[in-house]
Amino acid sequence: PPPPPPPPPPGEEPLPVRTVAIRVRPDVLCGAVMDAVHHAFEILPKMCTTHVLKRQGGHLRGAVYNPDKQIAYVVDIQLCTQRNDDLERRLIVRFYHCQDDEEALLELGQILQQNQQCVPPSPQVVDREILGAASGNSIAIPANQSDLSSLSSTTGYAAKMMGAVVEENELLAKERAAANRHMKQACSLVQRLMAAQQQGGVKTLDIQKQKTWLGMGDGPYDSKGTMQEMIGNHLESNYKACPSVREENKKASPTIRRLTLPSLSAKDWPLLDASWTLTRHIVDELDTRDCTYNTLGTLPFGQFPSLPTLDVQYCSQLRRLSRENMITHLLKSAKELEDYATLAEYNCAVCITLLVPMLEFYGIPAPALPKAKALDEYPLDYVPPQQTCPPWGNLVMEALNQIAAKTPTGEINVEDAILLVYQAFTKQDDEEQGARLQRKNIQIMDRLANMQSHQKTLIQKIKDSHMESRQATESASIFLKSAQRAYNVGKDGYPSVLREEVPLLDFKISLGASKSGRCYITTRSILFTTTYIPILRSTSSILFDLSKVTFEVEENPTSSLLNPFPNTMNVVLKSSQQVVYSFRPAIGPDRLKTFVTIIQGLSDESSPSEYSQVVNDAQVVENRGVVAPDETQSEESYLI
Repeated sequence: PPPPPPPPPPGEEPLPVRTVAIRVRPDVLCGAVMDAVHHAFEILPKMCTTHVLKRQGGHLRGAVYNPDKQIAYVVDIQLCTQRNDDLERRLIVRFYHCQDDEEALLELGQILQQNQQCVPPSPQVVDREILGAASGNSIAIPANQSDLSSLSSTTGYAAKMMGAVVEENELLAKERAAANRHMKQACSLVQRLMAAQQQGGVKTLDIQKQKTWLGMGDGPYDSKGTMQEMIGNHLESNYKACPSVREENKKASPTIRRLTLPSLSAKDWPLLDASWTLTRHIVDELDTRDCTYNTLGTLPFGQFPSLPTLDVQYCSQLRRLSRENMITHLLKSAKELEDYATLAEYNCAVCITLLVPMLEFYGIPAPALPKAKALDEYPLDYVPPQQTCPPWGNLVMEALNQIAAKTPTGEINVEDAILLVYQAFTKQDDEEQGARLQRKNIQIMDRLANMQSHQKTLIQKIKDSHMESRQATESASIFLKSAQRAYNVGKDGYPSVLREEVPLLDFKISLGASKSGRCYITTRSILFTTTYIPILRSTSSILFDLSKVTFEVEENPTSSLLNPFPNTMNVVLKSSQQVVYSFRPAIGPDRLKTFVTIIQGLSDESSPSEYSQVVNDAQVVENRGVVAPDETQSEESYLI
């Protein structure tokens, strides 16, 4: 025979052959339920060898060996609460192959070895048992020669019984063959339906293909039985055995993996059949002790011998479910806050990354980045209710007392009792969720405040750098002269006031194959100076007030040698939504737009620096030999 499949790797839970869910009353002690389960092991047939591997709280794990069917299995039983609207209390019974649990296999083997070391029966007793088993009856076989006369009359009866056993075995064989044939046909039909589902479902297939899959042919048929026989033969001829749950692995195709049906597997159905005995005993014991949910019809909720309120183990699982829901919503809300903070910090980081090189250019030392505080460093303004009123909290204890007061008179049913306790847990968890979200919000606000403060500090250092840096002073002077020579003086978008400001950002731009230049951004304005390459010293400039314009990014094809800056940015007037200027920046347009947006926001909040030089009087500009802001000239007139 082929070697058995290897056990599942560590950490991978084996698949159960059968899973049974039995609904249990919530007013029954956990110990009473598990006692009924343990007793079900004890009342199995004497020929079965049972061994309880573990019993702790609402969990029991045991092993069973049935010598009659030559099969061993492991059963794992847990008392759980289902995640649904009714919060049903269920006893989950799972049956596994014994080979999937090495510990159970070892302990069960030791017990069987100890049983085999018992004193064997005498040969005469063995012969009598063999003959009795062959005839299917308990026949008294004489041990002495004086009893031969009685044996002759018994032998005829035994021969008749042997014939009856043979006929019964033949009938059982025919029934089993018919059942196996039906199971093969059903399995083949399920496989075909699942294959069709991968192609959009059976309804999407045409009629002819459906007939081909079912083996119906063209028809017509003489009778319904003839059609069923033809389809059954076709399905049986295309049958593929379902894999065992122990053979289910990643190598199997998705269809076969989803089609792991133990009842249609030759290696799983014997265990499936053997598990019925223990399942029946467990259900009978629970019914006898009024533990199943259906006994509420004969024994009302909270009536003796049941508890007058909910079981402690069930309440602990309700608390766990409520807390898991709270944690899920808490993580979701915290993630939204974290995503918002991450985006804001990224925008600040973009701004800081562009400002630091300018500080180095001006010779100004950059301040250190602020360190963010961990969430645990912030105090949590919350005291768990379990500390003030153990073990569940004040609201839950009030709900349990209210249930205990109403159950003797039947004023409350089981559904309302469960809902009352669960809502009490939910209210307590909502208070904790609010406190933790408030602490997280404080941390997020501090992080954003620190980053924005650092960002403003960098901008302010650059604005005031002309008092300490000669390079900054020269850059501010060049910016003012270029701004005064702008060809859009007096037009919409031009600043109403000119200032001698130190540029926050200076980078290259391109306006085409023969026109390039630079862009200067201050806290209030953006200046473009361009040069025509064929004409020497042909320079022009244009200036915009950041509060009067917006920016748009046009995504273009990838860069090339002839087009190194592919993406285009448009300057749009807020008043008319008209594009008044387009350029291609040497830096990423998305980063540039983020930077400009931040500067625009800060310009609305910040007041002018005490060192800023404001140019309000047009006469001052004229005395310097520069065209006044109120004069309007064409772009060509500014070519030098």
